[in-house]
Amino acid sequence: MHIPKWKDSARWRNEKGFIAIAAIAFAGLVMAMSIEFATIVRLNNLRAAKAIHGFRAQQIADGMARLAAWRLANGQTLPMNGEPVPCRWRKSAVVEMKIQDLGGLIDLNLAPEPLLRDAFVAAGEPESRASSIAQNIIDYRDPDKRRASGGAEAPAVSGLPVKNAPFETVEELDSATGLDDKTYRTAKAVFTPFSYQDRIDAETAPATLRKLMGEQSSGSFTGKLAAYAGVSQKRTFLLTVRAQLKGGQRFERIATVNVLRQPDRPFVFLTWNEGPNESDAISDAPSMPPCFTE
Repeated sequence: MHIPKWKDSARWRNEKGFIAIAAIAFAGLVMAMSIEFATIVRLNNLRAAKAIHGFRAQQIADGMARLAAWRLANGQTLPMNGEPVPCRWRKSAVVEMKIQDLGGLIDLNLAPEPLLRDAFVAAGEPESRASSIAQNIIDYRDPDKRRASGGAEAPAVSGLPVKNAPFETVEELDSATGLDDKTYRTAKAVFTPFSYQDRIDAETAPATLRKLMGEQSSGSFTGKLAAYAGVSQKRTFLLTVRAQLKGGQRFERIATVNVLRQPDRPFVFLTWNEGPNESDAISDAPSMPPCFTE
């Protein structure tokens, strides 16, 4: 039997201690990796659950937008002046829907110059500046390259050539006129490229437009808009639908629908956008009516 020398025995004890320390360190590393892995799995599960709930809210909002379009195409009576209408989607969500008949807004492509000027004066622009904005809108939308007041058209505010074609979105106002933020936000709420008429329907004009133009809260126009009063064709509508799950997840769909009332094609969506969802949470009142009856 070999008896190790003292030095060999000491070296063996040192190596044994080093092995023990290494094993402890390795166990600690494995434990740390396990904790990190568990944390990653938990976070991924939370993200997946959030995504699933977000997708569920989107499905509900999209379904309600399509249902509203179908109801409009089939002549059902619905509020059409942009006022919010809440309802309950079964037991899982609440919905807030706004339907704005675009015949109640000012059409960017057909509104006469005096109406455009009056609207921007009401929005706070000086009369000379409002007249210039109205002229820019007309130059932007008309097919020629001549300025109505005389001379050639100037480049658009963006520095690009004037479009000389109809507005396709309200956002084009920024390129055509160079409005400041406050006036731009006001204009976006009262203008549309989808009214398809040069007059405004008093019945469906939203409160925002009536207040801006100094009109009474309801009824026929009696002030500046009286000269531009008309009847909506009930053709195009802006739908803003917000869905909110019980857990608080929300989704907003903003869509423009053109009602065709054809047997094989009752409606078509002109725009289909995700909203910023910056509004307050939808109040979940017990008396809220169901969104649809089964």
